[in-house]
Amino acid sequence: MQFKITGKDPVNKVLWPEESVYKATGGFTLDKDNLPAGIDFLPKGSLIAADFATRKAVVVKTAVVHAAADADAVEIKVGKSHLLKVGDVIAQAEGGTSYAISAIDTSSDDYDVITVGTTLGALAAGDVLFESAEAGATAGAEANVANGILIHDAYLEEQTTLNIGLQIYEIQEANLPFGVTSYNKESLTSRFHFV
Repeated sequence: MQFKITGKDPVNKVLWPEESVYKATGGFTLDKDNLPAGIDFLPKGSLIAADFATRKAVVVKTAVVHAAADADAVEIKVGKSHLLKVGDVIAQAEGGTSYAISAIDTSSDDYDVITVGTTLGALAAGDVLFESAEAGATAGAEANVANGILIHDAYLEEQTTLNIGLQIYEIQEANLPFGVTSYNKESLTSRFHFV
């Protein structure tokens, strides 16, 4: 399955001034366990949770809500640019509701419909959902905490070693391939400046 970037295509778009990037020494091996089957491309600008002891990296998964959802909705329209899969647990807030995805309908050209077993509550267009570590009424917690950003496109059939930026200024958030939560920005700290 070829990953298709729709909407926020970073090709020919400035994501940040390259001179502001401070790159981690050495590469990180990508752990693909949390990615959907068949993904063979990760776009520059993907958020990464890197383990400096094991030199392994995991993609931090998010999805932007495409259209508002009522408080009792179990079907959520999200933008096409996401890496979520059936079985992933998603949440909108730390300490908030988080439930597993039971289905993803990709038939629309404009959005995907994610079905969860129990509602996440009311959502507004533009809200950013994140992969949660566990499910429950108050269990929302990031499954992977971002501490870096992928600084190049990665074709996963050819390479699984990633170069990660540990400091980047003037990141054009609107041009990034995936949504960024306030929690991501907090964990990335002031070493990453979003505009």
